[in-house]
Amino acid sequence: MTWDFSEKERQVEPGRIQVFGIHVESRYQKADELIEMMQFCYIATREGLNFWIKELFYDSKACMCNIEFHDLDLMKMPQNEQDKLFSIADRVLDQFQWVDGCIYGKQSDGPIIW
Repeated sequence: MTWDFSEKERQVEPGRIQVFGIHVESRYQKADELIEMMQFCYIATREGLNFWIKELFYDSKACMCNIEFHDLDLMKMPQNEQDKLFSIADRVLDQFQWVDGCIYGKQSDGPIIW
């Protein structure tokens, strides 16, 4: 069987799952996007930081992962934990939007490095 890699071709069912308590969804159910988000969840959990993250939504059309935090006051998040989460996203997500509203990608020249 050959596989169609067109823009809206669904590659994974279901396209919304929960990983270490984090809701993970790919708009067009793309395998590579889900893999990136699962890696993010795995590393964040190993670092004990998964409780900050509510949801990861990969907008396949925009090629960007949106990170949604729980309704916790992000200003109370210790800077070192913010740094670690940014670094994890920067290592595994092709493109993502961070809390400062800016868009970054794998190994970007982002504002935070740990």
